[in-house]
Amino acid sequence: MNHITIKIIEQGAPLILPSETGHVVASESSCIAVHFDMQSKRCVVSHASNTTPNELGEMQHYPSVSIAATDDSYPISEYHNGDTCIAFPGLTGWEIFLADICKYTLSICFIRKEIESA
Repeated sequence: MNHITIKIIEQGAPLILPSETGHVVASESSCIAVHFDMQSKRCVVSHASNTTPNELGEMQHYPSVSIAATDDSYPISEYHNGDTCIAFPGLTGWEIFLADICKYTLSICFIRKEIESA
């Protein structure tokens, strides 16, 4: 697995690059580290979740991240306000362990959800 595809759930002020894929920088059977290039600089991760609502409001069991603009963020969308929410539908069964932004790069560490045996 060299790339992770994202789905933009809600376009806000922060801009993601149009490729909508992240580059896997390290992976093991239970951990994946991914970098996503952003068009906006100096944004912050405002929320990370291991479930994502679909268009009908039903919860899907794949991770998502919300990205917020700050007063120092640029460029940002002229047409949208609020957070940009992106989801990772190809990572069902994975959870977000850590998410952070440094300049133009969103870095996320995903861990495989352990299935408890009865």
